[in-house]
Amino acid sequence: MRRVLKWLAESAPSVTAIEWALTLWLNLVSWFKPLDKFEAKVTVVVPAYNVEPYIAQSMRSLRAQRYQNLRVILVDDHCTDRSIERARPFQSKFKLDIIRGTANGLGAARNRGVAEVGETDYLIFLDSDDVMIPGTLSKLTRLARKFDADIVNGQSAKFLGALIFPRRDTRFLYRGRKEAALTLADEPEMIYDSTPWNKLFSWKFWNEAELSWPIKVYFEDLIVSAKAFSFGAKVVLTPKFIYLWRERVGQSKSITQTHGEIRTLRDRVNANKIAYEFLLEAKRAGRIDDHAIEVFRKKLRDHDYAIYLPRYPNPDAEAKALLKEFAELAGIEG
Repeated sequence: MRRVLKWLAESAPSVTAIEWALTLWLNLVSWFKPLDKFEAKVTVVVPAYNVEPYIAQSMRSLRAQRYQNLRVILVDDHCTDRSIERARPFQSKFKLDIIRGTANGLGAARNRGVAEVGETDYLIFLDSDDVMIPGTLSKLTRLARKFDADIVNGQSAKFLGALIFPRRDTRFLYRGRKEAALTLADEPEMIYDSTPWNKLFSWKFWNEAELSWPIKVYFEDLIVSAKAFSFGAKVVLTPKFIYLWRERVGQSKSITQTHGEIRTLRDRVNANKIAYEFLLEAKRAGRIDDHAIEVFRKKLRDHDYAIYLPRYPNPDAEAKALLKEFAELAGIEG
């Protein structure tokens, strides 16, 4: 039955119907929601590479924020399709600057956008095939101001065809959550939520922590989140759903759909090694204790390592070595 439901949800009529409904919803919000004139300036960086079927939906979600003090920087990372043509009409709807990237991958494209920010109060990222839920910027900026937060982190959900799935690996973190400013020492389990696009960063903090995106690697978000949390960031966790990330239907896959590829395993292990070093450095500086380190290793055991192990029933030499290294990092014996 589950396979039948999944097939129906991914069928062309279902996908067309959900995209039509999503478009209608975002347009209605854009037409009827009052403009939010909150003074805090927000800059959204959107990297784009060959997302022609999806980018208009992403732009609609930004228009549906109805947030006046907004600037969007769209980084054209040498698209070879009509992605930028699909986005350009939105320049008449909100402040949208389109710049050229360096064709060095997602991390470099985000960095290229950040380099163009100049002055802002807050920075947030949106992938160009995803959707920012209306009301997100209004909610997150007010929480950031209320708690003088360095980062405000909200819930995200995956949508696949006509189905929407709240994230299972972070659901526990937000269940019954009361909004308050916390550090990694206060709430070590915030390390479970490392995705890059459900976080509003204080621009001042971004620069003080010297954050940037690693280039030409997958899972750069694990590295950046670990560095930010380890730096002592004041983080507000809100149970509000703020982001829908797309699992693509068809041949074009996102990074989270390539766990069976050796490069993905290699980059996942390396990213977690770097994240672990940031945590050890924070421990040496007295910002966290052994409990936070153990929570990180538990995350690796329960989530990261658990994703990859079943995909390599008969690993070759490189995969076997990487899985062994992964297990040691996670504290798995034998």
